[in-house]
Amino acid sequence: MNNRILNAELIRDKNFAALLEQHAKEIIKHLIKRGVVFSILCNVPKLSFNPMLDVLEHLQPFSVFVLAGYTFESIEVGEGFLQFEAGFGKDNEGSFVHVPFSAIVQISLCSDTNLQENVIFTNIFATLDDTANKGIADSMRAFLQNPENQHLKQ
Repeated sequence: MNNRILNAELIRDKNFAALLEQHAKEIIKHLIKRGVVFSILCNVPKLSFNPMLDVLEHLQPFSVFVLAGYTFESIEVGEGFLQFEAGFGKDNEGSFVHVPFSAIVQISLCSDTNLQENVIFTNIFATLDDTANKGIADSMRAFLQNPENQHLKQ
């Protein structure tokens, strides 16, 4: 079978996406239990903040949050999300960050003595938005409906 078709099918596979979300949750719960400081790279448009601060408008679409110190102590793990309190900007203004597991792109281990991060989890689904999944599906459907491409179906 054509690998491109398999990859497109995998990207649309909601069960696989749910598996990765569950995997992120279990890794985070284990790190918290062990007291291990870690960081998460997140798809920021999928997050929510309370309160919403002006400084948050300057976050990049994919931003890293280091969960250490008070931020680590404030972590709460829910059914489909992670929540913590973090300080932002030069005045360290506090906001609660609500992170759906589906928005976590990477989990990395970090230490005070080693500036290098060790990525222990990656979720490509977190980089996609709902329209990307729909666009891939629509594109693949159109591609496979073309009679010239029927030999690629299996």
